[in-house]
Amino acid sequence: MKNKKIIPLIILLTLLVLLIVSYVLLASYNKEKSLDDAAESESEGAAVAVLGIRAEDVTAIRYKTEKAELSLERAAGEWIITGDEKFPVDQAAVAKMLSAVTSLSASRRLEGGNEADFGLDTPSLTVTLISNGEEHIVSLGDVNSYNDKTYCSYSGRVFMISDTISEAFPEDKTDLFGAEDSFPSAITKDSVITVKVKNTKGDEAVISDDKGIEDIIFEVQKSFNFNILKDYGLDSSELADYGITETSASVVIEYEYNSAKATFEVLVGKNAEGNCFYALPGGSTVYGIDITGYETIMSYAYYTSAETAAE
Repeated sequence: MKNKKIIPLIILLTLLVLLIVSYVLLASYNKEKSLDDAAESESEGAAVAVLGIRAEDVTAIRYKTEKAELSLERAAGEWIITGDEKFPVDQAAVAKMLSAVTSLSASRRLEGGNEADFGLDTPSLTVTLISNGEEHIVSLGDVNSYNDKTYCSYSGRVFMISDTISEAFPEDKTDLFGAEDSFPSAITKDSVITVKVKNTKGDEAVISDDKGIEDIIFEVQKSFNFNILKDYGLDSSELADYGITETSASVVIEYEYNSAKATFEVLVGKNAEGNCFYALPGGSTVYGIDITGYETIMSYAYYTSAETAAE
């Protein structure tokens, strides 16, 4: 008898919960829809320019994400990080930032509401551009779930945009690293004439047979990719802390380029903690290499070709 009384009660409670959930979802949808509808009278379908400034007039950039904050300034035509002038900035990446913001257009401009309604009281990204001595501040807020547009504020106005800005502003400044160094694309197993490998003890070998060249080139191309930035703007004493000196272990590749001989050299070092690094002669930037790659390459200082071994 008890069970018969409880079952209808459970059914009623379940229906009540479903009604509450439906109400909350509908209210949320209606809020997003109402915010979207608030812009119906504002140039719907036509792009609305947001900033109206030129990228070439911008002299400084400051931006803040949920995880990072960074400032850049233009000096002698080049972008540098404020307070870290030695950092080699990827100029193309900064150009992408500027283009993303200065060319920003909106599908609609909203009237009414406050920052909290659009998530602009806690923006996911705030970008400040200095142009002709004036600040231009753009902030990104929530995404409208009705149309997937992002709320954007500028000069006291709120717009709806397709977010093409966020991806241009990295969370870490190392993503703005503009590697001046690179492994020459002209070096292949077919263009190489010889590879000389010297270790820290002074042992060295010159590799000239096809199999040896193919193997060592595979290893150096994999390890010397200039992707793992460790330090920059270093002088000779600072380079020595990474085991990089004039007497470092080295790899010297002689290869054919445009019907002439060319040479590419990499200095390889290990610090007191056993971590491994490499740099170019005369360079001021140090890159990381894993211990396996380091040991594999250094083992070629004892290389003997199969033909020589057979003799």
